[in-house]
Amino acid sequence: MTHAAGPTLFRTYDVAKNKEYNCTIWEAARATSAAPTFFKRIKIGPSGSGIEYIDAGLGYNNPTMQVIEEAARVFGEDSQIACIVSIGTGQSGSVSYASPDAFQKWLPIGLVEVLEKISTDTSKTAEEMEKRYRNLPGIYYRLNVDRGLQSVSLDEWKRLGDVRAHTKNYMKLEGIDRRVDGVVNALSGSTAHQTYELGQLGSF
Repeated sequence: MTHAAGPTLFRTYDVAKNKEYNCTIWEAARATSAAPTFFKRIKIGPSGSGIEYIDAGLGYNNPTMQVIEEAARVFGEDSQIACIVSIGTGQSGSVSYASPDAFQKWLPIGLVEVLEKISTDTSKTAEEMEKRYRNLPGIYYRLNVDRGLQSVSLDEWKRLGDVRAHTKNYMKLEGIDRRVDGVVNALSGSTAHQTYELGQLGSF
């Protein structure tokens, strides 16, 4: 499979340049959920020249910067933005492969290394965003359950009760309620919430 430089942006709106193939919603959903070993990759594009896609988590599991850049392309750098909300899937725990189970033995070692890197890249991106916007109060909100979810794997959909319980505990932590209130005020257009120009959030 050929790897493209950067992520593919599946859009339902027009852009001035760098347009992608106008795929259907179900194709985009298949591409973004094609996690290796769980769901097959999908080929999208004109007959004879389609491109195979897998889950965007392999390199862009936290695409905050890509969202900001896309917004600037579509709306312009002078457009106002109320906030950026980044929702994680749980704090990554340390991963060891010294004594792999049957599933890990079946995985290609190259893929194992990539998946291990992703578990740290997601948090790294969130930390970089926090530092980048520390002088712009109320613009960046990161919500990510900090413990418990690392034990729930992708194929354990029957453990949604555990996911809910860990999420409820996270919401009770000191400071999380203020963070959620900040998101609500921003999204509801509260006059007390400051907005910023997209051009202030980064260079494009």
